[in-house]
Amino acid sequence: MLARVKQSKDMAYVEATIEKEIADIAAQGVDDKTLGEVLAHARYAFAAELSTPDHVALVEPSSWRSTVACPSSTTISPVWLR
Repeated sequence: MLARVKQSKDMAYVEATIEKEIADIAAQGVDDKTLGEVLAHARYAFAAELSTPDHVALVEPSSWRSTVACPSSTTISPVWLR
């Protein structure tokens, strides 16, 4: 969980709001539409970050492997990063 606040006085409010939302989700669950949107974002966010050669070059093999859920037997050759 990451939240950014502009003023430190807002930190308690932001923390309380996040905790309340998590508690609500735990108690009531998530509707199908929201769950679908979150899953789609998680699925395609990594690919969207690869929009330029510089962004591709910054990707570490370990983050790529875990993000795209390759089988554990899959290895990534360092040659790919050149």
